[in-house]
Amino acid sequence: MAGITFETVAKRYGETDVIKNLSLDIKDGEFMVLVGPSGCGKSTALRMIAGLESVSSGTLKIADRVVNDLKPKDRDVAMVFQSYALYPHMTVRQNVAFGLEVRKMPKAEIEKRVQEASAILGLDPYLDRKPKALSGGQRQRVALGRAIVRDPSVFLFDEPLSNLDAKLRTGMRAEISRLQKRLGTTAVYVTHDQTEAMTMGDRIAVLAPLAEAGESNLMQVGTPLELYHRPSSVFVARFIGAPSMSILTAQLAGRAISHAASPGFAMPARWQPNSQTGDSVLIGFRPEDVRVAGQGSFEKAAHFKGRVEMVETLGHEVLTHLDVDGTTLIAKSHGEAPIPKMGEIVEVEADLSKAHFFDVSTNLRLTEKA
Repeated sequence: MAGITFETVAKRYGETDVIKNLSLDIKDGEFMVLVGPSGCGKSTALRMIAGLESVSSGTLKIADRVVNDLKPKDRDVAMVFQSYALYPHMTVRQNVAFGLEVRKMPKAEIEKRVQEASAILGLDPYLDRKPKALSGGQRQRVALGRAIVRDPSVFLFDEPLSNLDAKLRTGMRAEISRLQKRLGTTAVYVTHDQTEAMTMGDRIAVLAPLAEAGESNLMQVGTPLELYHRPSSVFVARFIGAPSMSILTAQLAGRAISHAASPGFAMPARWQPNSQTGDSVLIGFRPEDVRVAGQGSFEKAAHFKGRVEMVETLGHEVLTHLDVDGTTLIAKSHGEAPIPKMGEIVEVEADLSKAHFFDVSTNLRLTEKA
């Protein structure tokens, strides 16, 4: 097993920077998820660990060994791809064993490892089948088996579930998580799906394209709950959570906040405006912290008026999309709550004790008292 360290790593293609000033420590045995929108550099970072992309500058270490110029075969990593990358003319047994055969491993040891991986992944009934006779989930398990038999120091996953349907994705998420915990191997998992990130990762690294991020792609690193409850910026607040956090712009005078669709309220004492905040502030509310009148109330609330734009009834819950002076605010309620009508003007309450405040000029989270 091994930890992984990025030290101010950059990746350039010609004059174009894709990754810049990436510094990230991945602990030995940790399940780290790299998440972000297209173009944020997450797959490039993964491929640099694998040795499939070169490092333009900075230092990349695996188990405290600098691997910038090390060939992929010498890095002791195994990668699971989005496309499975199985050999169609080979059986499952042959696919799983192929990498070991290339390394000239003794046949008895190969057979032992294949049987162990097959037992872990439930592949025994399929060992003599070819990939075309397998479902998508079964093919993905074969790809996992091919990685497991190598007994690597690091597992790398490049969006391995994106080709599966929703039900299979849910099952495979749990399967991969259980597998990693059982083996205790360091894992780096790339996805654009924040639900995958939240449910699988010990920690999550949120990346953004340099055009939005500025000096470094890395926006925040933390546990799923840390990112959800204490996002460091508007970017992270909007990216983590489904539906995403609603962000309103309001006027700030001292601690008094005014908004065109609100009678006004006071910023809670724990929040600290700073010199950059000026006379405006960004306020964020998670959907579960917003209610339409008649759906419940909060002890400390900010009150707004909004027009109902859309209602999503999901059975166990209802999502009401509201136009609050040109900004969308989403309210989440339980499935038995009264459902407002489209176009209706309604009173809206937001839990002020759960509000998030961001600087209007930097989009960074305002500080809080300890």
